[in-house]
Amino acid sequence: MDGGAIVGTKWRRCLLFPCAPVATPHFEPTGSRARRLQGPPSRGAADPSGFPLLFRTPAKRRFELLVPLPASPPQRRRLSILGSTGSIGTQALDVVRHHAGRFEVVALAARSNVALLLEQVAEFRPAFVHVGNETAAREALAAYPGGLQIGGGIHRDNAEDWLAAGASHVIVTSWVFRDGRLDQDRLQALVRAVGASRLVLDLSCRRRGNQWFVVTDRWQKFTELALGAGTLHKLSESCAEFLIHAVDVEGLGQGIDEELVRQLGDWTPIPTTYAGGATSLADLETVTRVGRGRIDLTIGSALDIFGGTGVRYADAVAFNRSRERSPGG
Repeated sequence: MDGGAIVGTKWRRCLLFPCAPVATPHFEPTGSRARRLQGPPSRGAADPSGFPLLFRTPAKRRFELLVPLPASPPQRRRLSILGSTGSIGTQALDVVRHHAGRFEVVALAARSNVALLLEQVAEFRPAFVHVGNETAAREALAAYPGGLQIGGGIHRDNAEDWLAAGASHVIVTSWVFRDGRLDQDRLQALVRAVGASRLVLDLSCRRRGNQWFVVTDRWQKFTELALGAGTLHKLSESCAEFLIHAVDVEGLGQGIDEELVRQLGDWTPIPTTYAGGATSLADLETVTRVGRGRIDLTIGSALDIFGGTGVRYADAVAFNRSRERSPGG
C-alpha cells in the first residue's frame, strides 16, 4: 500500500487510503442511492472494502468528505468518512447519530487528532481506521517501542528509518511486486537493508478457482503468485512472519475463511497471522484448532476495546494465557 502508514498490533491495523485532489463534491442522501450533485471523482481511488470513490477537499484540507457507499442491505447505507475529526467529518457523524438505522460507518480516517478518532472508533465500530499522518505514526511507535509493526509505503530506502523510530518489524506489500510478479531483486534488497528477522511479508490474497492469489494495490490487482507450501517455504527464507488477509471476507463480519486457515496451517513454516471476518471468540478457537496452533488471528472491529460486541479483550487474553499454561500450548 503506497503513500501512507499502517500502524498496528496483531489484533488491529490502521490503514491509510491516499486520494487525488478534486473539487468538493456535494451529495444529497435520498432515494435508493445518494446522488452526486457537483464535483468530479478522483481517479481510480478504490479501497479494500470496495469503496467506489475517495475524495479530498481543496484549500489544502485533506480527508474532509462523507462518501456514500452501496447499501447492503438496501435500506442501510455504508459510509466511509474521511477527515472524521474535522468540522465536516464531525457534522457527518452527527447526521449518522440522528439516523442510526439508515447508515453504517465502515471506515474512519483522520490525519492527526488520534484521541478523537479513537473515541469515534469506540462509538461507531468501523471495519477500517486510517491514521494519515506520519507524525502520528511516529508518536505511536515512540509510545510503545518494539511493540508495533508498521506497513504501508515501506521500501528499501525508508525501512531502516521506521525501525529506528521504534517499530519491531516493517510490513512490506506492493513494493516487492512489479507487473503482477514477485520482484526477487527488490525483496533481497530489502532483506539486506533490514534483515529477514525484522521483515513481515504481507501476502493478502483473494480466491480464484481453487487457489488463493496474492493481491496488491489496495487488494485490487491479482498477481501471478499463488499461495501454497512451496511458495511459503521459499519466501520464509526472506522474512520473519507472514501477514495474510483473506480479502474475500475481510470487513464483512461474517466469519473467517476456515478453508484458507486450514491450508495455511499445513503450508507455513514460520509465524503467520491470518486476518479477515473474525467476529467471536469461537473464531479464535477455530483458527487455533484448524490451524493446528500455527496461525495467529487478527480481531478488529469485533473487539470490545474498539467498540465491538463480539469479543471481549479480557477473554481473548485469557484464552491465550490458558494455551501458554497448557502442555501443548
